[in-house]
Amino acid sequence: MASSTRLHSEPTLVLQALPPKIFVGIDLFSFTSSPSFRGLTTFPSGPHFIYTGTDASLSIRHGYWFQINPSSPATSPERLVYRWNTDLECLEQVQDVRDSDRASEPGLISYSDIAAASSRQYENDRSSDVGAGGTVQQWADLTSYVTQGLLDRLLVPSSSPNRPVYAAPHHISSVSSAAVDVEHIPGLSSSESQLENESSLNFLPIDLKRTWRDGAIGRERTESVLDTSWYLSHLMDSLSTNGDRKLGAAQILGELQFCFVAVLTLANWSCLQQWKRVLGLLLRCRKAVGEIEGYFVEVLRVLRLQMECCEAVEGGLFEFKEEGSTGWLRSLLSGFKEGVDQVHEGKGPLGEEIEKLEVFMKETYGWEVSRNILKRGLLDLEDGERVEMDMNSADEEDETGDYAPVIVDLG
Repeated sequence: MASSTRLHSEPTLVLQALPPKIFVGIDLFSFTSSPSFRGLTTFPSGPHFIYTGTDASLSIRHGYWFQINPSSPATSPERLVYRWNTDLECLEQVQDVRDSDRASEPGLISYSDIAAASSRQYENDRSSDVGAGGTVQQWADLTSYVTQGLLDRLLVPSSSPNRPVYAAPHHISSVSSAAVDVEHIPGLSSSESQLENESSLNFLPIDLKRTWRDGAIGRERTESVLDTSWYLSHLMDSLSTNGDRKLGAAQILGELQFCFVAVLTLANWSCLQQWKRVLGLLLRCRKAVGEIEGYFVEVLRVLRLQMECCEAVEGGLFEFKEEGSTGWLRSLLSGFKEGVDQVHEGKGPLGEEIEKLEVFMKETYGWEVSRNILKRGLLDLEDGERVEMDMNSADEEDETGDYAPVIVDLG
């Protein structure tokens, strides 16, 4: 369900005192600011994300989300103003916007002009101050479930009285983190003290090590570990209002999209971990696949669109051709496909969506998502010796070796 790309004349995004040669990103487009650049206007409807950094690759990036709602103009801000803070080297939101500030508005660039310049640069394959990270439609597809309600839930300003002035609502940076990830962010010492004044990320609490209901024992607990359908239903209910589970279901997809975009644009580590947790929750479902097939069609569509945008990051978001870095995703997809085959026999809309994802991953990265591949066998060496080889993940999938079931005698 892609967002409409119809242009809306407002709001105007004004960037005051922005120095030249600053890295600026808007949605999937990025460029280096010029001395005359003052902001953007004529945005498509839907969510948008503006982010900056002093360097295109090395600096911490800060960004702000905002929403354009053409069906209800009153809910869309007419004018957003951000001023560059030289000391903090980032934008900060100007809360008190006065009419006298409108003198700063000459030098605005149309959103469509940025998109057109990016497209031309991509087609001509030549260096430019405008980066080609995607298209208007790709951004709409990547954020189709990102709503104002989702942003209000996820992006909570720090309650610390010493929080930076830029940490306004809907702000996120490269080092923003959820509480569950604070102590595990690589490369940062004393993470808690460094992130105390940052915006906190109020992620959906997903604990894939405890996916059963309170009071569950024995077989029920085991089944809930192997099939996260009950846990998914429970989390949907926790996000629903007035008993509308569809709202909770959409929020989970929105969180999956939000996290991916944060990784794509900010290289945010905590969002990467939550993206993996959400995928682990969704792709380990079995019973739910038969009950809400349409929802999982949408899950796979969202994931496929994300995979198509992974190369927008310099060097690629993942090393898909290396088993070690993406083995977790390949294993999830293989198990999910096996579960779908059992429920739907590989037919219907869900089977078709899996096939689309399989074809893309195979053509682009040489992946074999299906499990009908050789896991073990004998290899003949040049000296005539024969050795037995097996895949690293075979024990886990076949429940052998370290992953073999353990029989406990309770007598």
